[in-house]
Amino acid sequence: MFGELRKEDGVTLLEGVTVLILMGIIVAMAAPGFSALNSDSRNGALQFLFYVSSVRAEAVASTSSLTVSPTNSRQISVMSGNSCDSTTQTSEVTLGFTLPDGASFTDTGWSFCMDPHGISDHNIIVSIEDERKTYDLEIMLGGAVELK
Repeated sequence: MFGELRKEDGVTLLEGVTVLILMGIIVAMAAPGFSALNSDSRNGALQFLFYVSSVRAEAVASTSSLTVSPTNSRQISVMSGNSCDSTTQTSEVTLGFTLPDGASFTDTGWSFCMDPHGISDHNIIVSIEDERKTYDLEIMLGGAVELK
């Protein structure tokens, strides 16, 4: 009745091992895709995205214009002034930013300014790379930032 085991119940050792081997092959094929989710450039791009958003919020809160530009391939400096076209600007040391180890800006010849309303002075694409991948961030006129 209930305690009887029929020959059709369960799986054989061979079937169980076959399923485990197939699962191992599937996991091995998927593993390289997961490593890209944790790359230095992705982490740096996400940190820079949140950094730009905080600079925009600071420009609005302080009612001053903030000009963001790289000082080298990993560091950002910020200058404040009355407007984006201001000739006298002050360094904002507390708003500096450094990319994580392994990530760097592909180009250091760019800059953008957030005015007191949080609006960028122009559209710009900033690229962040590591040894495997490059991510582009677009900073738009309205101040929005998009990771591409």
